[in-house]
Amino acid sequence: MPILCNSGMGASGYSGKNFDILPTEIFSQPTFTPAYDKWGVDGDFSFVGNVATYNTNTNEYGDLWQNLDDLSTPLKEDTTYQLIITFQNIVIGDLLISCYFDDSNIVDFIPQNGENIFIIKSTSFDGDYPITLYADGTTGSFEVVSVSLKEGVMGGDSGYSGVEGVSGFENPIGANITPADADTIVTQFNALLTSLKNAGIMEEPPV
Repeated sequence: MPILCNSGMGASGYSGKNFDILPTEIFSQPTFTPAYDKWGVDGDFSFVGNVATYNTNTNEYGDLWQNLDDLSTPLKEDTTYQLIITFQNIVIGDLLISCYFDDSNIVDFIPQNGENIFIIKSTSFDGDYPITLYADGTTGSFEVVSVSLKEGVMGGDSGYSGVEGVSGFENPIGANITPADADTIVTQFNALLTSLKNAGIMEEPPV
């Protein structure tokens, strides 16, 4: 199930549980260097140098994935993970960007240049592709420079600040923010609060 996601804003008024990220990388070749043969692409995705590049073309869709058998470290059931996808040179056009976990859609999102961070929880998995990045649309392009997946471990109560690295906005809040940007930020922030509560990472204090 998805826990999400893509916000560096604080969570005033909430208490939570410390969430530590273990150092072991799950994916093979998370930065696509010095090779990327453990990764698969199709549609309008291709590797240009060591960068997974999406350019809308005749297919108007594309996937980026790694086979279960190619993972550096096996996945575990009923486990929380931090997924970080690093984008650059985004021209969003009308693209819909989605992440799938074991063939189930976990989130549709608007990517930001830089790190886009998701907290996801595995239940069970029987597919060949544990994480798939999918793009669909008639216009738009972007580049993916790295994809990282690491296990997260719950610790003791320490407040929301204990959730390590939950930030996806490269620019500080208030820097050239348009009304549309503000709506996106609020939507993502509300999704973050809801999903962290559902995951048991945060608790809303009693009224």
